[in-house]
Formats: sequence, structure tokens, C-alpha cells
Amino acid sequence: MKKSCLIMTMFFLSSICLSSSVSAEETVKPRIMILMDEKNVGGYSVHQAEIDLISFFTEKNYPVIDTELVKANLKRDQALQAMSGSNQAAASLGLQFGADVIIVGRAIAKGSATVLGKTNMRAYQATVTAKAIRTDTAGLIGTASGTGSKPHVDDTAGGSEAIAVATRQMIEKLFPLIEEKWGAQGTSENSIQLTISDVNQVWQLAALKRMLKEKTQKTSQVIQRSFVAGVASFELKTGSDSQTLAENLVMIQDEAIRLKVLGISANKIDAKLIMSDE
Repeated sequence: MKKSCLIMTMFFLSSICLSSSVSAEETVKPRIMILMDEKNVGGYSVHQAEIDLISFFTEKNYPVIDTELVKANLKRDQALQAMSGSNQAAASLGLQFGADVIIVGRAIAKGSATVLGKTNMRAYQATVTAKAIRTDTAGLIGTASGTGSKPHVDDTAGGSEAIAVATRQMIEKLFPLIEEKWGAQGTSENSIQLTISDVNQVWQLAALKRMLKEKTQKTSQVIQRSFVAGVASFELKTGSDSQTLAENLVMIQDEAIRLKVLGISANKIDAKLIMSDE
């Protein structure tokens, strides 16, 4: 009986270890936000590129930000700035909606003026270009483009089908770059953005930097990015993921200060400074 219990206990512990090992090796998939400016033939757009990209990432089990939520809370000038402006503008917009990676681009379809042979069909061509940007660092992951052509009797349908072909071609080039650069985090140090609010004194900022350098595990670098209006922003180079780092931060015992974590994403932590005597 004792021998049976010992075997069962060893099996149970082995299962736990195996499960932990598998979980540790899994790469957290980034939350994707998609913002495409689409111009179809005749000026009417069905947002074909956006629909196809959402479907593509959903099929691969990537979390995708709800585009309807984005459109309901986004002004047109903000969207245009993100799609045609700097990487920083796109990254800032992505952060507002909790994205880790934002894909911005354009899809344009045009129709031929001549019919094909003795049919009523015309040829429709489309070009889709896009870039993927990390929202935590505003770093460019990669760019890609695709072209497509389809014959059809209807302008809107023909343009949409051509955009669908071009979108598929584009994302088949862009997606491997996203996978490669995001997956590489598991084999090297992560760059995690730590934003801390309620930092009201310079000595608190100094204490924070000291604490982060001396008491966070697996952290090789602590870089202060900004300190404006009581909000301090740091970049940490660490061998931990954001979840592990956040757990480490709340467990740190310091005589003067401590941190309360408010939010965690794949490469970003939001926290609040609390005085130890509060």
C-alpha cells in the first residue's frame, strides 16, 4: 500500500513538473489590432482587407482587438495619422486599445475600362500594403505588400475579390516576420515597458530605479525613458516575461516604497507607487 502511494505521488509530481515545463516554453501570442484604409472601385468599401486579416489571425488563435470597438471610439483624423504617420503614432494608438502589435496599411482596388472578350466582365486589380509595429517600443516588425487580380461583372464585388487575393499574398509575407520576432523573445531577453504612476518626488524616482536594479530577478538593464506629470516610464531588459516580472515587483520588500500592479500585457506593465507606511 505504501509503495502504491509513493508511486502515485511521484507520478503526480512528475505531471506537475511536465505541465510547468510545457507552459514555460509556450510563447504568449500578442494581441493584434488591425487598421486598414480601403478604397474600392466606385468609392464603396466592404472592408475586405480588414475582414480577411481578422479571419487569418483568428484561425491561428491570435487574440484580435474588436474592430467595431475601435471604430466606435476612434476619430477619423487619429486613424489617418496612425495609418500614414509615424510608427510612434500607430504604437500609441495600439496601446490605447490594449494591443501588443498593430497592423496598419492601405488596400486600393481599380477596374479596367475595357471588357474581357465577348463577356460583360472587366478585370479588377488591387494592391495591399501593410506594416506591423510593436506598441510597447514602437519598433517596426516588418512590412509587406501584395497584388491581386479578378474578373467580374460588378465593380464592388470585383474590387473586393481582388483585394482579398492581394491581402492573402501580403499577410503570407508579413505573418512569418511577426512570428519570428515575437517568438524570439523566448530565447533572449525581453524588453518590457514599466509605467508607474503617483511618483510625486524626485527621491521616489531615485528609489524606484535603485529598487528595480537591485531587487528584480533576471534583469540586466533598467533604462528610464521619461518622467512627466508624476508618471515614470522605464524599459527593463529581463529574462522574465511580463507576468513573472509583475509578480516579482509586488513581492519586493522595500523600506520606503512598494508597487501595486494595475495591468499586464505581453510586454507592458502598468503600476502605481504606494508608500510603505500607507
